[in-house]
Amino acid sequence: MPDVATKSTVQRVVDLEAWAFRTGEDLADIKETLHDLPKIIREEVMTYTAPMFEEIMNRMATKEDLSALSTKVDGLETKVDNLDSKVGNLEMRMNTRMDSLEGRMESMEGRMDSMEGKLDLILTKLG
Repeated sequence: MPDVATKSTVQRVVDLEAWAFRTGEDLADIKETLHDLPKIIREEVMTYTAPMFEEIMNRMATKEDLSALSTKVDGLETKVDNLDSKVGNLEMRMNTRMDSLEGRMESMEGRMDSMEGKLDLILTKLG
């Protein structure tokens, strides 16, 4: 080895790596695997995605198809808005009717209390 003091830090690191990976086959295998890993990942991604992209390309919609779909979506949004409005109106009507029924029930309870009072009075007089 040349004089350590005259070497740059980068060269010393390179020499150290060379020595470390030269001393063990396992370390050399790890270094090779790490070096090949991006390539392996790219291949796996392409293996998985290529059929999907091909399918997408085979079914690619035309501008007219997309325009028709957009029109349908707009129509559907209008229908949903109309339905939402109708449901809102129905909820208001139901709340009004429920309030009316609650008022009637309170009135009936008042009448029942009055009738009970009258019955108690009659029973007292008879009794």
